[in-house]
Amino acid sequence: MFDTGLFRPHQLDLEIAENAIAPHHDDARRGIARMQALGVRITLDDFGSTDTSLSMLAALDVDIVKLGPVLVDALDRLPRMATIVRSLVQMAESLDAVVIAEGVERPEQLDMLRHLEVPLAQW
Repeated sequence: MFDTGLFRPHQLDLEIAENAIAPHHDDARRGIARMQALGVRITLDDFGSTDTSLSMLAALDVDIVKLGPVLVDALDRLPRMATIVRSLVQMAESLDAVVIAEGVERPEQLDMLRHLEVPLAQW
């Protein structure tokens, strides 16, 4: 078991940016599985920033999905984005992943995310 003496693997959360994984699905899947076997939680960061987001969500067994600021920012400008965000939350939760909205800058965005049942937000 991996133990530094300072923390245990279940206390770690490794954030991996979606755009860093995109060209390396197979290697990423193997690395993620090894880290999770040690007890480390894996976060898919900036979800929605590439055109392969949904296939990546299906291919990688991550613990947390961070909706990228691009999606959060578009909530104000694109009325249909609310439907997309709600669907992403439902998909991630059905895959046993926690959802965090990243890049929340205004109280109105936070209110909208609460209405869409996004459980966590990051400023």
